[in-house]
Amino acid sequence: MKAGIGIIAVVGVLASSAALADGNKFIVECKQAVAAIDAPEWPQGSSRIGFGHCLGVVEGVMNTMFYMNKRLDPEVQVCWPEESLTNAQAARIVVKYLDDNPALLTQDSTVLTIKAFMQAFPCK
Repeated sequence: MKAGIGIIAVVGVLASSAALADGNKFIVECKQAVAAIDAPEWPQGSSRIGFGHCLGVVEGVMNTMFYMNKRLDPEVQVCWPEESLTNAQAARIVVKYLDDNPALLTQDSTVLTIKAFMQAFPCK
């Protein structure tokens, strides 16, 4: 029970940091972040704030889920890959999830990031 309350609190803090940014804004920020990571120079028109927001949410959710994973109910646990996941790889996972699920873009960016990792790394 305490772990569940702790996770809710952490997710709440992460979500409130972006004033509950939804997936419509988040997908743009994360696509720009991935483009910036891949480009030899900073892409014209890309937002450094959006870049930071995307990678900050992605890394924050990823780290929280990683460290809290064993305390979660089995149906919401994530089985992370053996090799470490970079922020760029994680952002690509989130972008793919958002592209594949446009009907969910009204949801909070933190919740969408959690769902993306749960779909990408399900436990069998």
